[in-house]
Amino acid sequence: MNTLPIRRLGLKPGESASMTAVWIQFPSLTIAPLAQQYTRTDEYAYRYESNYGAYQADLEDDEHVLVSRYADVWSRAR
Repeated sequence: MNTLPIRRLGLKPGESASMTAVWIQFPSLTIAPLAQQYTRTDEYAYRYESNYGAYQADLEDDEHVLVSRYADVWSRAR
């Protein structure tokens, strides 16, 4: 659910912000904090990093600020 933080942060191209999300691990249902950083790299593009850069993904959103592509993992069908 990257759409919610992207909308909430309202970053301009070149800006970055950090936040903490809640990570629910399965199947144990253990709850842990997850450090996240979002960097707006272009009008419709973001770099997402979690756990202090241990994981990175490039995201794209659309004119409605809905994530439409998550790295090479998935993209919205049109």
